[in-house]
Parts: sequence; C-alpha cells; structure tokens
Amino acid sequence: MASKRNHIPRTVSDKVFAEYDHGCAICGGANPQLHHIDGDSSNNIEINLIPLCPNCHLIDQHNPTKKIEKEKIELFRKFKDPTILYPQFHPLYLRMEFLFSVNEDSDFDELKEKATDLIDFIQELEKGTYYAKKIGELIKAPRKARSYNMHDPMLERRLEAEHLEDGDEYKTQLNENKEKIFFLCVELLRYQPWLPLKHD
Repeated sequence: MASKRNHIPRTVSDKVFAEYDHGCAICGGANPQLHHIDGDSSNNIEINLIPLCPNCHLIDQHNPTKKIEKEKIELFRKFKDPTILYPQFHPLYLRMEFLFSVNEDSDFDELKEKATDLIDFIQELEKGTYYAKKIGELIKAPRKARSYNMHDPMLERRLEAEHLEDGDEYKTQLNENKEKIFFLCVELLRYQPWLPLKHD
C-alpha cells in the first residue's frame, strides 16, 4: 500500500535545499527534487529528505538495476562524505550493514561473527590499526569470567539463560554504539587512497 503523500512544508524544503546549496546532494547538479530516504512520502522530517537531481533520483531508489542502498543514503545524508557513494566503499559497507538492523531477533553468535569480520577488514585498510582498535572497543562482545559447578544438574539451562542474557546485553551495546562506529568508519575513509569517481 502506498504511503500518503503529504505536502513538504516550505520551511523544511527551503532548509534542506539551502543545506546543499540548492544543488543535488550527490553530483551538485541543478533542479534537484526532494527524495524521501526511507521511501515514506509522508515522513517529511529534514533528516529523511535529500535533494537529488533527476538523474541521481532515478539512479537511487527508482531504478532497480542501479539502486543505491537506503542505508548508504542515510550515511551520506548524515556525514556528507561523497566517498560513501564510491564503489570502493561497498566492501566496508557490506561489513557494517548488520549494524542497521540489530534487534531482539538477531542471533548473538552471528552478530559476534559479523563484528569480528568488520574489525578484521578495517585492520587491512590505511590507518586500519588505529580504527580497528577504536571500533573494536565499541563492537566486541564482552567476555565474562564465570565459574561453574560441573555437578550441577541444571548447568545446561543456566548456560543457555546466561547466553541469552549476554546476547541481549550485546545487542543493547551495539545499538548504543552504532552511531560512534559509523562515525569512525566514515572518518577512516579520508585516509584511503581512493581516486574520485570519473563521470562519463
């Protein structure tokens, strides 16, 4: 069902256009249209709006063959770093992607595995040692020292309950720290020896 399209208040549209000097947020082109990042045309808050020229608007959500991920546009909207839209960023983005959807149904062990993969990948980038350490402090699952009585007949149930408790704590930790992690990942981009994209 299509969302109801509400008129974007003039004060909001003026502010968003001014933020990007009345040009396209991606290429700087003229005659931009306001695009709703989340696809909900009734959600007219500033952070959900981005000016895109007709070409970039089509390349974004409206052309499935060249779709730019919604989360990438959200990162770009927040940090305004064009490197986020470079193809070289995509492998890092794929490893960050899980942070956008951590919820109560997320698997604890899978989250830990993805967090480790992100840290390992960052380690290989320029200035990666520094950023892997910083992000690792925010993203690694806490290790708890516990002692168990191996003769306790309820040990398996206790271990399962503690695992679930650790998982809930870790999910909370990731959700609380994800904005800091995104900031550090985007800051890391400035040190990469990537050339600007050439437009045909």
